[in-house]
Amino acid sequence: MFPMPDVLLRAFYDKCDYFSKGTLDDIKDLMLTNDVYEKHLQEKSSDATHLIKPIGTIETHLLDKPLDKPMDKPMDKPMDKPLATHLIIPDLYKNINKTCFIPNNIDSLFWCVYVLTHSQTVYETNRAIGQNMNNLMLSEKRKIFDHFSKEDKCLKNTNHKITKAKINDIKCDLLTRPLMCSTLESFIPVCIYLGKPVYVDLGKNTKIYLHFVANTYVEDDEGLPYDDAALFILHNHCFILCQDYETKVAHIKAMFDTHIKAKHYEQPIGSIGNYKTEELRDLYLKISPNDVDKKMKKQEYYEGLLAHVAKYMDLKKVR
Repeated sequence: MFPMPDVLLRAFYDKCDYFSKGTLDDIKDLMLTNDVYEKHLQEKSSDATHLIKPIGTIETHLLDKPLDKPMDKPMDKPMDKPLATHLIIPDLYKNINKTCFIPNNIDSLFWCVYVLTHSQTVYETNRAIGQNMNNLMLSEKRKIFDHFSKEDKCLKNTNHKITKAKINDIKCDLLTRPLMCSTLESFIPVCIYLGKPVYVDLGKNTKIYLHFVANTYVEDDEGLPYDDAALFILHNHCFILCQDYETKVAHIKAMFDTHIKAKHYEQPIGSIGNYKTEELRDLYLKISPNDVDKKMKKQEYYEGLLAHVAKYMDLKKVR
């Protein structure tokens, strides 16, 4: 340990109280300036004095000095690691009450659509004033039905192909089906009625999502497929609506990597001949990441996927 310079010893240990004087001039001899530093060099040469340099002093002779030893190799670039498929998408599932609208009435999908078209304020106001919500729902469903009665061909123009018979079924279901949320085909008229793409996350543990969009939909100039989209999440047997823009975009982008995209609401997985073994393995590991070291046959991967989607694509318990 090197000795403390005289100026510091006098400041802290002398009997004189240097710190109680009234002006800066009274203690200027304690300030570590160039003048004080030169004075100390003359008064006393200490082994440690050369280590103390006044503020602002630059040792220019060190600037051009080469390194004693060159680096063995350049720093490794960070690896581009794929997103871990077993991770839960952050924030949204943890902050659902803050980022999502959660309906308080039966037929959660309908009320999410109602909020998208009228706002949550209107929804909460109707509840607060004692509005008969069942009558309100029937009235709104009639408007949706009338919309498609005039233009029923548009129901066929989405990324989910359906028959003419199915078009008639969907139109009738708008008025006769007790719960719009009891079938995934309801999202076909929903995406057209809203005039925007719709993403459906079937829940935290399912790792399955669907995408519904009209063929006539035109993306904005930036071409972001999720910028104007609506995001519905199945949570506790109820559809909820993500209303926070940043959370919605982050969630949709993450689903592309962590979830299986159902090709069609009726046939989420294509025939086995449409996939290579590695493709099926990648899809399977999204739903079962703990099997990463397990070697399986192509048929086993495929059957595992079919069993998984069959379990979670059924909406009979959704209210």
